[in-house]
Amino acid sequence: MFVSAEVAASLHAMLSEGEIQRIDWIILKRGKMRNTTIIYQYCRKRKVNVLWLGTVAYHYLLFGTLCCLLRKTKTILTIHDANSFFEPKPGLQLRSSLNFMGKRLLAKSVNGFSTLLTSTKTYIENKYKPRRPISCIPGSFFNGMSGPREKDMSPLVIVIPGSVDTKRRDFAQLFEMSKQWHSQNKKLEIILLGGARDTASRSVLEQLKKMSTPALTFITYQEAHISQEEYDRQLERCDFVYAPLQKTFAEESALPEQYGYTKSSGCFFDAVRFGKPLLLPAAIFLPDELAPQTIVHSSPEDLIHFITHLTSEDLHRIHREAIDKAKRFALENIARQLDDFLTALPKRVNSTPAVPG
Repeated sequence: MFVSAEVAASLHAMLSEGEIQRIDWIILKRGKMRNTTIIYQYCRKRKVNVLWLGTVAYHYLLFGTLCCLLRKTKTILTIHDANSFFEPKPGLQLRSSLNFMGKRLLAKSVNGFSTLLTSTKTYIENKYKPRRPISCIPGSFFNGMSGPREKDMSPLVIVIPGSVDTKRRDFAQLFEMSKQWHSQNKKLEIILLGGARDTASRSVLEQLKKMSTPALTFITYQEAHISQEEYDRQLERCDFVYAPLQKTFAEESALPEQYGYTKSSGCFFDAVRFGKPLLLPAAIFLPDELAPQTIVHSSPEDLIHFITHLTSEDLHRIHREAIDKAKRFALENIARQLDDFLTALPKRVNSTPAVPG
């Protein structure tokens, strides 16, 4: 597995010792041009059958060239941003032009594509009509470790997982909830389970911390990276996973992406992994596979009404149903999907897969 040291540490915290030992860990330094050379040499030496590019966020031209050179290795690319990848903008700067050419080459040189959501797969098939096979492999699987909450409802715990990023999340919803919650009797704890990316995000954390009251507490983190143990602990103990996403997201000089449709969110699969009910604003596109586990609200007022009218019996039922629905993402089910997809690709040379993170 080709990953950064940070990702390797997180995966080690999630896997058993036996699982860790079965993986050949190749540590790459983020953004280094030499990474593709390391991957190429490993694949040639070990005669790797399948190279799954889980994330390519830089040096697209080098990764496209890598896939061209690995003639005996089948290559699959996970698409995270459909429009940005299949319809890149060339731009006037050298970097933009290289990324444009690189994405074009990468799209032509891989043997197949994968997406995290069925809605993204359908969108790509209908709009871009790729000549390569495409499959949907979910971003995570249900770990089977969660159970319905046994303790009382005070306080109710909501987790917003992932980095605190104003480009990706609409924190105005939290500010509005805070203004209206003072009249409620229930205690609510909202955990922003991620580090701040920039000055604007750090400002959001400071504002929310100042708005905390005995009835509504915002828990935030100052560090840029949260340990996997702490991340999992908070998700395990929470009642709901909340995804207050911006409707669209776009990197500089790129086409906008629509969450749930052309782009996924880590929040979705954090809810799946721990079998938690997902709270989602109505403005966000809701993929079919997540609908049974999702509670949609039209406004902060609507969400407050839902929370304040919850009984212990309601909460226990919602937790139980979320776990039952998450079981559709059991590892054995995803493994079957993966096996079917790999079988559909041209015949492989051997059976040693490699996965850059």
